[in-house]
Amino acid sequence: MDRGLGGGDLREGDEGPKGLGARPPVLSRETLFSPYIGMRDGGIMVKLTEEMKENVKNAPVWSVATASKAGEPNVAPMKTVWLIDDETIWIGDNYMNKTLANLKENPRACIYVWGEGVKGCLQIKGDIEIKTSGPDYEKMYKDIKAKADKYPAKSLIVMKVTDVYTCKPGDDAGAKLL
Repeated sequence: MDRGLGGGDLREGDEGPKGLGARPPVLSRETLFSPYIGMRDGGIMVKLTEEMKENVKNAPVWSVATASKAGEPNVAPMKTVWLIDDETIWIGDNYMNKTLANLKENPRACIYVWGEGVKGCLQIKGDIEIKTSGPDYEKMYKDIKAKADKYPAKSLIVMKVTDVYTCKPGDDAGAKLL
């Protein structure tokens, strides 16, 4: 099944990518988002709004984009993704190869949030920490193994959200929300 989730020039109600039905309604930024920006360890921290958190939870698959130190891009679909709090997303590493190599060289990632059950479209960027031990890793490991023992749960990717952009078509396409 084609799971392509590109933005394109579709308008509200137009047929979306194959298998996903009509394009979600185009909502104003003011309706969807109310940013909160604060400081964390001398850097900028952003907190996802309730609407954004619902969208992350409801996404059927999360496309995770990375790049090597040399700038070679990679995008991979992920199913083991958890929203931990307003500013933290966990990604379970079962079969990452290029993604993990990229994150070791360049600890930044972007998660694309769109699909059935999601209102709007988000691009969430953040700083990455890779964990292979400790309480957080152990919790992720147990959660993955509870789904099916066949999954290796090799490492935990912890993303601290730094930026959020809209990726819906229209005049505000690509606008920074947080």
